[in-house]
Amino acid sequence: MELMTIFGEKANAVYAIRYPDQDRDELDRLFLLWREYEFVKAYLQERIDLLEDAFGEGISLEEAVSEIIDEVMMLRFVLVKHFDEGTLQQLFMPLRNDDVRLYIFQHSKAKYKSRNIRRPKIRIYAIRLDANCYVITGGGIKLTKAMQECPALRAEITKLDRSEQFLKIMTSVNFFNS
Repeated sequence: MELMTIFGEKANAVYAIRYPDQDRDELDRLFLLWREYEFVKAYLQERIDLLEDAFGEGISLEEAVSEIIDEVMMLRFVLVKHFDEGTLQQLFMPLRNDDVRLYIFQHSKAKYKSRNIRRPKIRIYAIRLDANCYVITGGGIKLTKAMQECPALRAEITKLDRSEQFLKIMTSVNFFNS
């Protein structure tokens, strides 16, 4: 596991984990994957029974794919914008909806909200280190109400937990203060 810098440095930064079995960090890997029409189409085809709940009635598979790819592009734009403005904690919300305070190593999620998107489906998962410092650990296309209802998203919880342990070791050796 390796920590890659995406933007900024130290406590004012976005980092991403690069897992040993990957040649790219998670943010780069996900944004490349989610922009691939065929990947998104195959993902949705495997979960065709969830489309109506996730998108609303009457959406075609092609429209759903296009909507997801548009959402991905907007989320990338918004991520950069929030970093530049120093407002990442307005984009990244606690993963647990009942978390009422912010704290170090908090599991977080980012999604793009807009009137043009029926219900945000793209999620970026991260660990909060500071107000404007997050470590991207993964992400997914969320078609279910709860993350635990989807096997692919349950795997993201494991990645958050593993990454949290890795980051605790790094902070114990003052990686972010050196």
